[in-house]
Amino acid sequence: MRTTFAIAAGILAGVLSLGCRDRRSRGGAETPPPGPPPAPTLTSIAPVSGPTAGGTSVTLAGTGFQSGATIAIGGSAATSVVVVSATSITAATPSGSAGPANVTVTNPDSQSATIANGFTYTSGAAPAPTVTAVSPASGPVAGGTLITVSGTGFQTGAAVSIGFNPATSVTVLSAGTLTCVTPPGSAGATFVMVVNPDSQAGSLSNGFTYLGPPTISSVTPASGPPAGGQTVTIAGAGFQPGATVLFGGNAATSVTVASTTSLACVTPAGAVGTVAVRVTNPDGQWGSLAAAYSYLAPAPPTLSSLAPTSGPTAGGQSVTLTGSDFLGGAAVTFGPNPATGVVVLSSTQITCVTPVGVAGSVNVTVANPDLQSSTLTSAYTYSAAPAPAAVSPSSGDTAGGTPVTVTGTGFGTGATVLFGTSLAGSVVVLSPTALTCVTPSGTTGAVNVTVTNPGGASGTLTNGFTYTSGGSTPSVTAVSPGSGPSSGGTLVTITGSNFQTGAAVTVGGAAATSVTFVNSSTLTAVTPRAPSGSGATAAVPVTVTNPGAGSATLASAFLFLPGAVESVSDTASHPDVAVDGSGRVHVVWRRTASGGATDILHVRSTDGGRTWSATPLGLEGSSNVVSRPRVAARGNTVLAVWNETISGAFHVAHAYSTDGGATWSSGASLLNNGGVLPDPDAGLDGNGNAVVAFTVYGGIAPQGGSYVRIATIHGTPGSAFTSPVQIGGAMAGPPSVAADGNGIVVVAWDNFPVSGGPVMSNQGRDVWTNRSTDGGGTWGTAQNVTNTGTTLDSNAPAVALSGSAAVLAWESNPTSGASVTYTVYAAGSTDGGATWNAAANVSGSTSPIKDNPAVAVDGSGSFTVAWEEFVGGGSFEEVLSSRTTDVAQTFSTPVNLSGTASGPSIRPAVAGGAGTFTIHVWAEDPTNSGTFDVVSY
Repeated sequence: MRTTFAIAAGILAGVLSLGCRDRRSRGGAETPPPGPPPAPTLTSIAPVSGPTAGGTSVTLAGTGFQSGATIAIGGSAATSVVVVSATSITAATPSGSAGPANVTVTNPDSQSATIANGFTYTSGAAPAPTVTAVSPASGPVAGGTLITVSGTGFQTGAAVSIGFNPATSVTVLSAGTLTCVTPPGSAGATFVMVVNPDSQAGSLSNGFTYLGPPTISSVTPASGPPAGGQTVTIAGAGFQPGATVLFGGNAATSVTVASTTSLACVTPAGAVGTVAVRVTNPDGQWGSLAAAYSYLAPAPPTLSSLAPTSGPTAGGQSVTLTGSDFLGGAAVTFGPNPATGVVVLSSTQITCVTPVGVAGSVNVTVANPDLQSSTLTSAYTYSAAPAPAAVSPSSGDTAGGTPVTVTGTGFGTGATVLFGTSLAGSVVVLSPTALTCVTPSGTTGAVNVTVTNPGGASGTLTNGFTYTSGGSTPSVTAVSPGSGPSSGGTLVTITGSNFQTGAAVTVGGAAATSVTFVNSSTLTAVTPRAPSGSGATAAVPVTVTNPGAGSATLASAFLFLPGAVESVSDTASHPDVAVDGSGRVHVVWRRTASGGATDILHVRSTDGGRTWSATPLGLEGSSNVVSRPRVAARGNTVLAVWNETISGAFHVAHAYSTDGGATWSSGASLLNNGGVLPDPDAGLDGNGNAVVAFTVYGGIAPQGGSYVRIATIHGTPGSAFTSPVQIGGAMAGPPSVAADGNGIVVVAWDNFPVSGGPVMSNQGRDVWTNRSTDGGGTWGTAQNVTNTGTTLDSNAPAVALSGSAAVLAWESNPTSGASVTYTVYAAGSTDGGATWNAAANVSGSTSPIKDNPAVAVDGSGSFTVAWEEFVGGGSFEEVLSSRTTDVAQTFSTPVNLSGTASGPSIRPAVAGGAGTFTIHVWAEDPTNSGTFDVVSY
């Protein structure tokens, strides 16, 4: 039967063949049969070597690879062959003999390609795998996250564990990459381990973080209007970017996750009552807080005041109403008549235009659309046109500036006064029958005096004032006393001539306060805080300006002097300063008593440094040796940290205040740092989270020496802090910490190079930085900002930060060799310390020596750099300061703040407050006796 079938098949094939030839012969073009596929090419193999035991995962690259292709290495068949594409194949090497071996790929059609000696077998065991990265690095505790593990030395058949639980679906893609699915786990960071079939393993500490469901602890504010639209802050834990929020069953808008513990959103509309708030992370896990937010019924409006309170009977006057709970669409009536142009600016303010009325007082009423209303009785007075009757005095100088009183009737608040055709200055309506003003300049002769109320009604007193020629330009001959503290507050007497009521006084260009006109030759005033750029080395001018015209200046009339913070017989050292959210100034320093006992002291000022706490407060409170205090403040929280020796071991110690420095916790150890000087510094972010950086032993280096690195801890004062995390350094100097209100923290330090051992001289240090964007939870990679290598020297960095702007200052010896010519440099950053611009020379020439810089930022975004500088032939130091308004691109001319030639002024610190407020402190030995005080400027 099989033979018959074969013959029949042959006959059928022949018939079919003839039939096809018949059809082609009738005009169809013949299609040639397809040729064989091209032979494969083999261009590379990676890796190119592996152990004789085999099992190395390799990837072959080339062209023309066909499904079912085989691999031979040294004549032996590879295993786990996977044809990824026509240009890529993966496989596991077979066992082989030490030495090079040919690599051959053979397609199913028997065509092949070979790389001669393309793979080398090495004797000995395969190297242990390493794990360098995991992506994504976090996922839910339920597991099921597909992750990619990167590293080296992965072998086919490798196993993966996440913590102590085995992962599933492990696929080794190459020696450097595998994928797997995470198992269930417990919330928190854990290690990721890869174990090869030869039992060698490699792991990555904290390589994967299990994320538990979010929790909510509070919603602030916890109540709002049913219309929604209120911005609230939700505090808790485990918040992830992309989280959504529900109030009851309604979705909030504008959800912004600031950190894992804080997010902000805008409430949706809701019914009056209390609802639960629920946060759902992108991974589907959620947490809620019952009765967390209350929708409140709208309160009735309250009208408390309006301005102006009087106007013309013709109406048309713009009035501003102040109160609370105003709603959009509110109506306003003056007596029985509705106002026009009603605009609800906010829940506390409305503007409108008065209607026509009759002379006399009327009630003013605000009515919300829900018909709830509030009335202010007799709140507005309609008055007839003003009628000026007399001007006293009735004459004055043509230069103007004469203070006069105009009496009459019908004067309305906000009235203006014309002398002829010129507007008077400083108009104050005392009552409907009297006002005061200052005459403008005019020409000799009588002029009309016209009073115009805000509504436009006016009245004129014909020839009411006469201009006469005469001297009105003042002169200044003396200022007593001629000096006072830089914090201001000195009552001075200014003598001269032609002073007028309402004269203004400036000291060094800054406006004095409480200026009092005694008579035409005598004024008194209170000096302001020394303006930026005013130094104690030179007196500043005092200027008197009359209200109308004319001013006079007495050059070098007043000398601003540093103000004492502490002046006792004990020695003060290492002062530091901070300004809290209410503008209170906090100063800490180390005091060494005559018997050698030490303590950390604190004083505060609630008036910008003009006065200080009567008695410094001791923060340490024991007999331990303490040193190098630092202070940070934000909101009402103040944190002080310092070195403290306890039982022969160095500690990072601290004390804190949560009421603006009024009361403090007891001084206590924050961290036992063993036998290494910690040199801590601290910063506070906008969430009240503290970050403390310090030096710590970093282990034993290859050269055998103990290396000092920079580490950080973070937490809330009064609560537990995290374990130390090393963020950089190999032979590091004391760190400087800066934190802003958005969770960005920048730490700076100097570092000796360690290649071949540390360079222990005054040469070879660089300034390094590292930063965190989550309040110290995680850190980036340390970066060398100065990159001077081992020939130059940059050290003692200080850093300040405000939002995306940062300035880093340091001292640098810009010449190689043994000469010491330190100069202060600074670099700016506009991305929160991620990158730094080129350095600028702040202090000028390299001689004399300039060192120990400090830096701060004020409320205007300007940065101030201060330093100590050798003067007087290098015999003692003075404190100098410079300012930059363009993030360290340019600096103002340095100003000498201490300005004494009798003794050294050292270790400056600087802090900024609201506006352009900046305060400096330093240790000063005014008599060159070795006993230092703390002074401020």
